[in-house]
Amino acid sequence: MIAPRPAILLFDEPLSNLDAKLRVEMRTELLRVHRATGATSVYVTHDRVEAMTMATHVAVLNGGRVEQFGSPEDLVRNPATAFVATFVGTPPANLVPVSSLPRERAVDLPVDAPAMYRPEDLSASAEPSAVSMAFDFAEASPVAGRTMLTGTQGALRLTAVVDAAPRRQIGDKVHFTVPKIPAALFAQNGERLS
Repeated sequence: MIAPRPAILLFDEPLSNLDAKLRVEMRTELLRVHRATGATSVYVTHDRVEAMTMATHVAVLNGGRVEQFGSPEDLVRNPATAFVATFVGTPPANLVPVSSLPRERAVDLPVDAPAMYRPEDLSASAEPSAVSMAFDFAEASPVAGRTMLTGTQGALRLTAVVDAAPRRQIGDKVHFTVPKIPAALFAQNGERLS
């Protein structure tokens, strides 16, 4: 039986087998169909960009459990857990152990709490400062007229979105500076503290 005017549409990764260009075109087409029909759509995807660009509300699942449900903007601006903070956004937020921060940035922060910093709030330089952290340069990629710069320090990975990235070679030192106040703090279990 075919339902001529369904009230709900269920999509299970409908674009997963398409090439990148066709995926973008089909996202636009699916949104057009959604607006034309007015039907509620439940859309399952592992593609974070797809979820964040198409949805009015997103449920972020982790191990079968809903970590957070809300608008894409709310998930990025106010992640309820460390998992959500590092899962949504392009690039996602950085979580830095307070013990890894320069002393001037760690004042008044709980030592065992991961601090969240948004990539667009970081700065990067080829030269060190009293409030910077030295990382090994990993990559730089152009993103919408800016540069996404990534560095590593052991298991810690930090990404900044900057107007002008210092010219570095893989493995050179790049110095990241985080804001004085983190965007959020999380407990060891991942729950948001502030």
